[in-house]
Amino acid sequence: MNILVLLGTSHLSFERLTDVLINIKGHEIYVQHGHTNLDPRLTGSAFMTREDLFRKINWSDMVISQGGVGSVMDVLDCKKPVIIVPRQEQFKELVGDQIIFSDFVASLGLARVCYNPENLENYLTFFNKPCSGITIDYSGIVGEIKKLIWSACKLRTTTLSSNMNIIIPGGAGFI
Repeated sequence: MNILVLLGTSHLSFERLTDVLINIKGHEIYVQHGHTNLDPRLTGSAFMTREDLFRKINWSDMVISQGGVGSVMDVLDCKKPVIIVPRQEQFKELVGDQIIFSDFVASLGLARVCYNPENLENYLTFFNKPCSGITIDYSGIVGEIKKLIWSACKLRTTTLSSNMNIIIPGGAGFI
């Protein structure tokens, strides 16, 4: 199975995930690792153009992604199965957590969430088995998620004074 791993562009490392990838055998794994140091036993690149990113997503049979909104939405746009491994503040992988967004996407049946990368191989075993008769209707769902995200951004408004509002944009600490 061809597996693409997306670690995003955060300046913080996500070695909690890459350390586990080293021991996964029997799959071709390509890692977009951002600022995380990539073990020489793994193949990948730090960053990609959007064109290269979509080419790699389409090359993959499945994607393992950090829980950033952009990464997950790109995978869903390409209708690929995705396992989300959310970066977590408690491990100093980002400021904020990606768990709420990851849980939301999983609640729609569009992804599986693996909170502990040590369990990742079990998730891969599940995805490696053929599932006949199970399909996901992606039509419109990605657009609806984008609308929900935009609405949530609008709701997260901080009033600094009676004359000035600042909208807190999405990104790594979105939800």
